[in-house]
Amino acid sequence: MTHNRKKILSLALPSMAENILQMLMGMIDNYLAAQIGLTAVSGIAIANNILTIYQALFIALGAAVSSLIARSVGEQNHSKEIDYMANAILVTGALSVLLGLMSVVGHKSILAFLGAASLVARLGGQYLAIVGGMILSLGLFTSLGAIIRAKGQPSIPMKVSLLTNLLNAVFSALSLYIWGFGVIGIAWSTVASRLIGVVILCHFLPIKEIIKRFANPLR
Repeated sequence: MTHNRKKILSLALPSMAENILQMLMGMIDNYLAAQIGLTAVSGIAIANNILTIYQALFIALGAAVSSLIARSVGEQNHSKEIDYMANAILVTGALSVLLGLMSVVGHKSILAFLGAASLVARLGGQYLAIVGGMILSLGLFTSLGAIIRAKGQPSIPMKVSLLTNLLNAVFSALSLYIWGFGVIGIAWSTVASRLIGVVILCHFLPIKEIIKRFANPLR
């Protein structure tokens, strides 16, 4: 029984840490935005509340993906495993496009609906339009991490999450203090950090096989 508990914790703790680290990126952005002013930090805080909902959707998708891929790994059915990976990426992409368009088109309206004042809605809207508009970076990061965990490497996504947090802190600080890009710089730093994380995660997956499956899906 003790062995089973250790096995559960060895799988669950890295996943929990990864999700906490992803939320920490928003906290870092909030802290740096506080250096700009109260309106900036208020706007980003409200925007991050919306982005947390997006993250919850991707976590739910990742849980389903992990279950299916773990089953195919247990069955030693490599073809089905690749098919699940390809379809997970497609579903992630479709959901990301939907959420991204909503963020780009309705960023100001969403924040105004939540009661943000005009200036707060403008600054928070800039952040939501960029980070939400490029939510594919978070979606792919979450789904690819779920795939890697299902293949028996739960610590890799956690380590990459830690790296993306460090990169985000560095990029955001440079954007704010050196280049003076303000909220827009902080937002693009978050997106860039996650995209770098996605590229790193891709190295732990059979990307060539997944791409081939896009061209020749199972019938």
